Amino acid sequence: MIIGNNLSANSSMRLLADSSRKLAKSLQRLSSGSKIVSPDDDAAGLAQSIKLDALTHRIDASLQNASNLISYMQTQDGFLQKVTKALDRMSEISVLSRDTTKTASDVSNYQMEFTKLNDFINDTLDVKFNGVNLFAQKTLTPVVDGQGGTFSLAGANLANAVGGGNGNFTIELKFLDDNLTEDQKNTLYAAKNRWQSIVTADLSAATVGGVAIDDLLINVQTINVDGVNGALATGSADNYRAGGSGDSTTSKGTITIDAADLSSMEANGSLFAVYLHELGHVLGIGTLWNNTAGPNNVTDGGLFYTGTNGVAQANQIFGTTSVSFALEDGGGVGTERVHPEDDVFGNEVMTGFLDAPGTPYPLSKVSVGFLQDMGYSVDYTEADPYSGPGTGSGPRQGLGMSNLGSITGTIQQVANLRAVVGANLTRVTSINDQLQTEKENIVQSSSRIKDVDVAEESTQFARSSILVQSGTTMLAQANLLPNSVLRLLG
Repeated sequence: MIIGNNLSANSSMRLLADSSRKLAKSLQRLSSGSKIVSPDDDAAGLAQSIKLDALTHRIDASLQNASNLISYMQTQDGFLQKVTKALDRMSEISVLSRDTTKTASDVSNYQMEFTKLNDFINDTLDVKFNGVNLFAQKTLTPVVDGQGGTFSLAGANLANAVGGGNGNFTIELKFLDDNLTEDQKNTLYAAKNRWQSIVTADLSAATVGGVAIDDLLINVQTINVDGVNGALATGSADNYRAGGSGDSTTSKGTITIDAADLSSMEANGSLFAVYLHELGHVLGIGTLWNNTAGPNNVTDGGLFYTGTNGVAQANQIFGTTSVSFALEDGGGVGTERVHPEDDVFGNEVMTGFLDAPGTPYPLSKVSVGFLQDMGYSVDYTEADPYSGPGTGSGPRQGLGMSNLGSITGTIQQVANLRAVVGANLTRVTSINDQLQTEKENIVQSSSRIKDVDVAEESTQFARSSILVQSGTTMLAQANLLPNSVLRLLG
């Protein structure tokens, strides 16, 4: 028997400490719900669970994005339904206005309703969802998983669908930079569609620089040209079809917009007219008049226009019988000789000087005649009302009441857009369901690693609790053993 070291007490104390640690660990796990309360519990499992938890959070973010995108597209479809209803009524009005029993006053009333419906559609082009244009051209690229993967969805460009003509003549816009806002792009699409509604026949295919072109390809760039209040924009016909006398049409052109004037044009309401004007130049107005490979519709050093159809329309408007009319003789290079004379035609959209904001800039039958003189097939009913300087209305954006074919074509285009939105909704809804399933499985995997099994841990807790109580009692008994030595010492 020894008294220097109480080996039994030391052993009991060690076992009691071990039981106490296990009891404390069980308490922590049961109170936290996690079986990894310290890195040393399961180092590898902890690392794996951290990655799985982060993935779960990213999936949650993707789910939120998908939900927002579903709301975005549902809003798109809601507006498209309203646009379809407006177009239905516009097509009805177009037919009703042709009734020979209707008076001029009746037709005027129909025109007023038609214009208001057209304005509603034009306003819809710029509707936004949380600041994002609903009907922009850009492709949607939603995130499809927790790894940041994306896929592409076609945008629903309403501006490119409204009043696009008969579908035979098409203008393709290629943006060389991203300096235009979606609203500014939509305005350009609307201007492009206006010319498409005027030209009625397809052109021969062309190839420029190895690129196949259906009718007309236009490169669009927005750069700083000459500062504020200089040249607002320029349009050029870079390549053309040389079909002989009376046939010279553009295959490829360029529009350059002065970035310094862009915001002011948008603010004062002249941007649409400027776009129309430059698109007219790309089509050949002013730029192909002196083309010796095609028509030569100017005379006297380029100061007078002699094209048959343009002159005929001017004579009808002014009540004259001239064989020519004056072209601009001032303004320098880029203005003179390539525009109708401003002193004669005033606010017509193809003159060389922009009138004060708020002035109508009608696209008259004279400008339509310019195109016919170059070999385009045209629809004069698409021109704006105009009877001389300071008169007329426009430029009209969107549909004309007399062009039923354009209205019905737009109905089909909007129907196609609704189909696109519906397909997009189906795709995103499927992605949303897929993300939900992925999240469920990832959470299950993480749970198996770190979530405590309460039944198992409760059993461990009860065992550890009993051992702590038993160990405490045995340690007390072990501490009493040295007292037996006193009996030997008497």
